[in-house]
Amino acid sequence: AIGAWEWGPYLGKAALTDGVSACVSSWRRLAPNTIPTLAKAGGNYLSSILISREARARGCHEGIGLGVDGNISEGAGENLFLRIDGKLYTPPMTAS
Repeated sequence: AIGAWEWGPYLGKAALTDGVSACVSSWRRLAPNTIPTLAKAGGNYLSSILISREARARGCHEGIGLGVDGNISEGAGENLFLRIDGKLYTPPMTAS
């Protein structure tokens, strides 16, 4: 079974107009060879919780998680994209 419902803006309506602050977390994402990180399994969310809590403790709306290699992996609750000269960039699926 699949459940679906309206969610609303993840970081609140004000974030859509005012923007958000983000900081790089000291917590790292799991290495791809530890558990199947592409699966939506309950244990995969622990690093997201830790990254998010640290960001809020530091006064930021959201945290950015780095992979075990120190490169940008993703936000605590979202994917990250950069637009440079009209082109979108995002970490590869292999990023931890």
